[in-house]
Amino acid sequence: MASVQENGADQPNNIMEMLIDLKREFSSFRIDINAKVDHISKQIVPEGISRQPELQEPTLHEELVKVNLKPEVKTYVSAVRNSSSAVKRVKSDSKLVINGASKISSLKSVGKLPKRKAIFLSRLSPDATVYEVSQFLNPLKLNHLLCRRIRTKFQSYASFHVEVFESDFHFLSDASIWPEGCMVTEFFGRLKEDQVYPDNTNLPSDPEFANTHAGNSN
Repeated sequence: MASVQENGADQPNNIMEMLIDLKREFSSFRIDINAKVDHISKQIVPEGISRQPELQEPTLHEELVKVNLKPEVKTYVSAVRNSSSAVKRVKSDSKLVINGASKISSLKSVGKLPKRKAIFLSRLSPDATVYEVSQFLNPLKLNHLLCRRIRTKFQSYASFHVEVFESDFHFLSDASIWPEGCMVTEFFGRLKEDQVYPDNTNLPSDPEFANTHAGNSN
């Protein structure tokens, strides 16, 4: 009876020892697996390089959004428009332009007109006329001369616009030909019609005409 009790008391102890042994075997098995995993990982990834989780590559639409571009369909359309406009520019630039070279022809051509330059002539006597200025410049034998009197702010002096060919402009730039006290400067731009007196040949000298245009500027 005593032996049975001893065997019954030993049975739980044996079971406990078996569980402890199983736990030890499982722990050693897990350590062995972890060691093998670490060994394989070191072979795949060298030391010093940390493993990072794989990132999903962005889509084309996301890349376009990052660089502030429109989706690829609209980008393609804009590219087509740009290419078509470039083609149009090439076509417009490739127009045919030639200059005649034959010296023997029944047709007569006008040739290229010479360039023109003008001066602003001022501080002359208020009685000076276009005819007088033209006669004054007549000895210079200018190839082209267009003289027009222009309106002035005050009627105490007269101003003129004198146009000649560029090749003759140096004559007008000579200070020795002009009377003392007048002012000569190069005129730039285009002379407007409202700056010119209506009659450049015979200017009226009555006071009413002078008072009517007294407020006009050059």
